[in-house]
Amino acid sequence: MHILVELEGVMRSQADEPISTGIIMVGTLTIYNQITFMTSMNKQMSEYWLNANKVVDYDNLIDSSVHLEGEELAHRQITLARAKGNVDLFITSNPKLWVYAFNQGIPSVMFGVPAYIRPEFRPDAPKKIRSWNDIEEAVSAQNALRTKDARLSRTEALNFE
Repeated sequence: MHILVELEGVMRSQADEPISTGIIMVGTLTIYNQITFMTSMNKQMSEYWLNANKVVDYDNLIDSSVHLEGEELAHRQITLARAKGNVDLFITSNPKLWVYAFNQGIPSVMFGVPAYIRPEFRPDAPKKIRSWNDIEEAVSAQNALRTKDARLSRTEALNFE
């Protein structure tokens, strides 16, 4: 299984501190899976941070060097990860990125530790339009498509002759 993990927010906080719950979770997943980290840092900084925090068991690292002008870095990183092979699971703390991956057909998991998650990503965010609404809309759209899919409903009568 190929798992794509967003380093920021899952394993690394905004203050550059390790998020122990995320490190333990990803460390457990490395046993039987291929792990790819995506990060907004450059390769040298991200490898230094991973080594300093004793995160050494991973397969690939997609850093900021893949950025293209006019394209969001995280979207480009997901596209690059998919170009190298099927992504079976995506782990992020960013609801907007979760929606993007979900709409791309990638099974996605939201990860959040209350002490580290950015306030605008929380379901009770004070803003009028919250990132959480994007997740609700994406799930509702998928459910609507599924209920309209004729392949998932039996329209033929059974004939036992």
